[in-house]
Amino acid sequence: MLFFSCCKPVSAPADRSSSDLEVDTRKLDAGLSRSTKELRILQQAPVPITADGKGKPQHSPRSLFEASAYRIAFHEEKARQELNKPEEDHHGLPQKFLEAYVNALKDGNTAWASNPEVADLFTDDVKMTGQDKKTTEGKPQVIRRLNKGIEMLVQMAGKDAAVPTWEIEGPNLTDKISHEYKCTIRRGAMRVSFRLEFTIIRGKIAEFSNTRT
Repeated sequence: MLFFSCCKPVSAPADRSSSDLEVDTRKLDAGLSRSTKELRILQQAPVPITADGKGKPQHSPRSLFEASAYRIAFHEEKARQELNKPEEDHHGLPQKFLEAYVNALKDGNTAWASNPEVADLFTDDVKMTGQDKKTTEGKPQVIRRLNKGIEMLVQMAGKDAAVPTWEIEGPNLTDKISHEYKCTIRRGAMRVSFRLEFTIIRGKIAEFSNTRT
């Protein structure tokens, strides 16, 4: 019988009590909760969403990264608004524009706005709204529209038309921090009145409009 001792069955250990096999669910929950919190801190924050365009989030930050992103977005938006704030000082820009426009109409200069002295009055993203309520954006497009406007007026008046006379009142600072001019053109029996409004940002004409009155 000793030859088969190697095959002697090994007795199974005594059954463990159920309490020894139970997992402490409280410790497991705490560990999972801690892991979730750590993951939340390490995850990349979403792009902040503003409720009022001023960097104010619609909900409370969910992580340190998100809170930091909100702060950065808030300060960047504040700096952008300060940089693009309309100026009460018009720097004489509207007068330079009007002088060039009056001379262009008098001389029939259909390329007047392409002159560097005129083009330099505008920001690169300047916006122009005409009497037709259509808005043109971008310096090249605005310059093209201004030249086209003089060309149309010259064609309508004819080559032998009398030199127009101008009446200009202004500037008046509006509640929107824009500079308003009331203009009247007289050419013979013709009389046209309109209002020009200029917004100055960073020492340039950033926006202007022409409204019939």
